[in-house]
Amino acid sequence: MGMTTAVDQVESWLKEFSLKQGSKMGLDEQGCCHLKSVDDECLIIEAPAGDIMYVSSVLGVIYDDPVSAGIMREALIKNLFQGDTMGGSIAFDPSNDAMMLCFSRSVSKMDYFEFENIIFNLFGVSAQLRAGLFGVEDAAQAQASTTLSFGMEGIRV
Repeated sequence: MGMTTAVDQVESWLKEFSLKQGSKMGLDEQGCCHLKSVDDECLIIEAPAGDIMYVSSVLGVIYDDPVSAGIMREALIKNLFQGDTMGGSIAFDPSNDAMMLCFSRSVSKMDYFEFENIIFNLFGVSAQLRAGLFGVEDAAQAQASTTLSFGMEGIRV
């Protein structure tokens, strides 16, 4: 990657992505950017110090009850070999009781087109997983609603 840091590279990609989407986006002081699609799908991009970029999405809240135990079981099945997650991982964040879709990649091994593909793919996968696991909407509608109808809204937190 040369002299460019991962934070600088991700910031550069977000600026290019912003131009394509018509909405200003960038990393905040903590190295985070929150993206929101027109159908309210949200992704968090994090570029802390180092070479790794993290992308995550909240799929839903997990409670200590039998319904949530069933959701966790289904999530682990979908997580098996990451076939249903397009390389992402389903995880549990105990700080907010949230089931998350998480993805990480070495920035030095990526280019802009892979960055863009990761964003679009994770928007679609998170909508499908949320629909399948939490019954938010039927999965066919989730797939249809996230196909390139993104009017991205970059949120600086």
